[in-house]
Amino acid sequence: HPEVPKVLKELKDKGYILALVADIDCFSREIIEKYALQEYFNKIYLSCDHGIIKSAQLFKDILNDCKIDSADALMIGDSIHSDMIYASQAGIKTVLIDRNNRMDYHNKIMNLQEIERFI
Repeated sequence: HPEVPKVLKELKDKGYILALVADIDCFSREIIEKYALQEYFNKIYLSCDHGIIKSAQLFKDILNDCKIDSADALMIGDSIHSDMIYASQAGIKTVLIDRNNRMDYHNKIMNLQEIERFI
């Protein structure tokens, strides 16, 4: 998705704290390295490192770790179940990224460039 690096860099340059939260196994870490995603995120939380998959409690712990109030946070994810529901339960505003426009969700974008209207 060609817009992702540009948008992430712009958000980070504006001073937003960016955290990557992913339910992946340790072998998938290569994806993060391959695309140099660590350059764009202040914090990276991988389920394989924490021994826990996404949950409302994990999102609350991440907010505490980043010293961010839930009212000031925004979760952008591609799964209604593991991203939108759990982040919402933690009090975080959510935006679904649905590149193929297959899901119904109240806050939805089709590419990351559209995120400006939610921040």
